[in-house]
Amino acid sequence: MIRSILACISLMLVLSPVLAQEEYSYEHYDIADGLAGSTVYCITQDRDGFIWMGTETGVSRFDGTHFRSFTTKDGLPDVEVLEMFGDSKGRVWMAPFRKSVCYYYKGKIYNQDNDSLLSRIHLHSNVEHFVEDAHGNIAIQEGTAIHMISRNDRYHKIESIHGMPISACHSMSSGADAAISWCR
Repeated sequence: MIRSILACISLMLVLSPVLAQEEYSYEHYDIADGLAGSTVYCITQDRDGFIWMGTETGVSRFDGTHFRSFTTKDGLPDVEVLEMFGDSKGRVWMAPFRKSVCYYYKGKIYNQDNDSLLSRIHLHSNVEHFVEDAHGNIAIQEGTAIHMISRNDRYHKIESIHGMPISACHSMSSGADAAISWCR
């Protein structure tokens, strides 16, 4: 019995340096591989598994092998995209530097020029954060307001909560079984 234990300990001591030297595999992608730009501001994954990256020269969608890039020619209001979020409906929300919001859905980018819901959103500053609650409601946070889009695409602008201006709000969050919680 003692010999078996000593043999196991000896085997673990012999193999531990070999196991500790294991290296992880990674790949470096850049413009030459099809990435839209060399500076990536934000990244998200959509419900289909695509990786989306907002750069200084457009948006890239990566399927694990190939990149597809999107620019103003595809409907982006501006090529510099600072914030992104993939929602449960399959939309990828994007916040360009130009104080606007758009989303990609089923092969098309929807913006304030081609979507009546988005045309109602007037931002005074850049989008700081997107969040979705368990009910499918989307909240878009900017410096002075929170723009709520309900799961059935109704729009509501919130400028204060319990008398406190939104500018006092530092973050939003959502839980799996709760609605969006505001000032934290």
